[in-house]
Amino acid sequence: MLISFRNLFRNRVFVGINVGGLAIAVACSIIAYLVWKKNLVFDREHHEARRVLYRVNTLRQSSGDVVEYASAPEPLGDMLRENDRFKGKIIRYATDLSGLMVGDRLFDDMVGYVDPEFLSLFPLELIAGSPRGMQQPAAIFISEELAQKFFQTTEAIGKTIEQVLPSGALRAYEVAGVFRALPATSSFQFDAFVSYNQFIQPAGQEGTPRGLDNNLFITVENAGMIKTVERELQAYAAILGKGQERPPVSFHLDPFDSMAQRDAAHILPGTYTRGATPLPIVLALVVMSILILLIACFNLTNTLVALAARRLKEIGLRKVIGGSRGQLMAQFMGEAVLICFLAVLLALPVCDLMMAGWNELWPFLRLELSLGSNFDILLFMAVVVVMTGVVSGIYPAYYISRFQPGEILKGTVEVGNISYFNKLLLGLQFAASVLAIFFSVAFYQNARYQRHFALGFRHDDIFVLGMPDSLSFARLRQALEQHPAIEQVSGTHDHILASSTSMSLATPVQSAQVDVLDVGADYASLMGLRLLQGRDFLPGDKHDAVIITEDLIQALDLKTPLEQRLMLRDTVPVRVVGVMADIYNRGTFHPRRPMVLRLTDARAYDRMLVRARPEQAAQVGDALPGIWHALFPHTPYRGAAMNELMRVSGEINRNVTYIFSFLAITAILLSVAGLYATISLNIVRRTKEVGIRKVLGATTSQVMWSTHREFALILLLATATGIAAAISVVGWVMRLLWFYHRSPGGMTVLITSGVMLSVALALAGTRVYRAAQVNPVLLLRQE
Repeated sequence: MLISFRNLFRNRVFVGINVGGLAIAVACSIIAYLVWKKNLVFDREHHEARRVLYRVNTLRQSSGDVVEYASAPEPLGDMLRENDRFKGKIIRYATDLSGLMVGDRLFDDMVGYVDPEFLSLFPLELIAGSPRGMQQPAAIFISEELAQKFFQTTEAIGKTIEQVLPSGALRAYEVAGVFRALPATSSFQFDAFVSYNQFIQPAGQEGTPRGLDNNLFITVENAGMIKTVERELQAYAAILGKGQERPPVSFHLDPFDSMAQRDAAHILPGTYTRGATPLPIVLALVVMSILILLIACFNLTNTLVALAARRLKEIGLRKVIGGSRGQLMAQFMGEAVLICFLAVLLALPVCDLMMAGWNELWPFLRLELSLGSNFDILLFMAVVVVMTGVVSGIYPAYYISRFQPGEILKGTVEVGNISYFNKLLLGLQFAASVLAIFFSVAFYQNARYQRHFALGFRHDDIFVLGMPDSLSFARLRQALEQHPAIEQVSGTHDHILASSTSMSLATPVQSAQVDVLDVGADYASLMGLRLLQGRDFLPGDKHDAVIITEDLIQALDLKTPLEQRLMLRDTVPVRVVGVMADIYNRGTFHPRRPMVLRLTDARAYDRMLVRARPEQAAQVGDALPGIWHALFPHTPYRGAAMNELMRVSGEINRNVTYIFSFLAITAILLSVAGLYATISLNIVRRTKEVGIRKVLGATTSQVMWSTHREFALILLLATATGIAAAISVVGWVMRLLWFYHRSPGGMTVLITSGVMLSVALALAGTRVYRAAQVNPVLLLRQE
């Protein structure tokens, strides 16, 4: 052990470089492990629920299509309770961002609405109170954080909290319990919860609404009875479908076990629960962390082989005095494991820095590293130490220990021949680096592409406000129209990127699926929708007036679209008064669908749109909350800039670009360090050859090319291989995330190749050039 420490200290510069590289690689692997673990253990603490609980998903008829929803019609829960044949538990669940008042202070917090059976399957850690409190209709349970925020203490039992209803009325609750925060890996996320019977109608009436959807969970003890229960549920489909635009066709029981992972892969409409981490993010991180860890291991392998040249006499003497090959291999393997152990220790603070950056980018995927309470993390780090030590040290230990002592002491041993194995390792390093660079370049280009993607509507200076009722709408509109920085105010029921209804639109011979938006008369002008034919809505238009997008002209083969009579859902006649340019109502995530604007009554408005003067948008954004609270002091402000509604795609692009840029820089530095070490080893091995070539008149460029052309070839092949793999992988990831995106092209390949080759040649080429410039007399004298 003392010999190992002495050798490591003697070569501390090379060892330090490898320890630093390994520390970064190990930190990346810890982050990837935490993300993978968080995805894997989602809802694992709910053991009983995973065994017997199922979500009732609804298959609904929507204009000829059958669409699966995570929600169920609200009356279904009560119907099942009245069914004597159903013996399982029934849990209705919904959430709502609600205004809660304590005294004269108003807060916005997420409130859950659950049935009392919820606590039997999802027991919360109560700091105060009892689950029996859920039997009281006016009881509210709040989190520890909420208790501190509201009352500056967790001793909140019996205190009063008022909930602001959409009508503006207040409903009083008494705190019946205080619970510890729900784990981030739970599908259920709320700051407070009350009885489901207190669920609020959007229209502002108190009590439990009928016709509203919720997430309905039921227990089935025997998994073999699932099909039987689903058949019994079908009897309710016809009853619940009467008078519905999207009537339920059938019901499907979705197991709670792994539900969060399925929801992350495909988010169903009507989902109130939280999904796990999106699978593409998990896979990309795991693959890249493994590649970077392998790069760091390969670097250490090459370094250990290069450093062995300085220890040949030590190896020869130890063999002469009786040391076995096994002992030598154990020593060299132990030194590799020791280096990896030091790297893991250094990786902990590095991981903290990375985790802070990750949590800033993905706050809803927050990570925490707690070694004291997570034995699996310690076990993972121990496995990383052993595995990286073995991978890094096995080849140098085998390679160095095979030399015979006689050959070593005679000086006939030549260490450092660049074997095919070394060349393969070097090639893999650079291919992985190219993959990381390609990812960051491609996502940066896609971010620019989508930032300037013409969606067909105006959004930079528009604000969207949620309205509780039509009376509030009229009061707020009157106040806002007096503001000098506001150009236009309009009302709507549906809104681009937010809500629409899928319907069929037909002529006597053809039909098409369209997104129908019920809007106010001046919606099109406020949103900057470009009219190509006809006119906008007029105040005197009836509800049969519609404006269609241009792509419907071709889809329905409309020769003269204006004043054309069409049928919505085969039963509702409409009249075309205008044609507008195509609109990407579903953003860049989903394929564009033809869109129809239908005039609606002011009583149906539940959103207000405000368009500011372009140069005064920020001023309007600051003023809106103040105007709102002056008119509705007890109602939370629910407004946001239109750009905020569109930020998701930009955030995904930005965050993925940041992550892969970091991984690319890390991979490049590690790969170049490996190339530098390998080239240094090659220079040491061919010192005499370089001297002779220079004596015979070879130029510096000839010496550089003749002695290192194989590295240039490896670099070119690795770049080509990495780009070929990256084109397929990046294209696959982008197709998972977006329908409209910028596919990697020639410029992506050119930038990636240029960055990789220029960095490698600049750093490694400098080392070769310096070696080729050395006086040949000095080289031969050293030999």
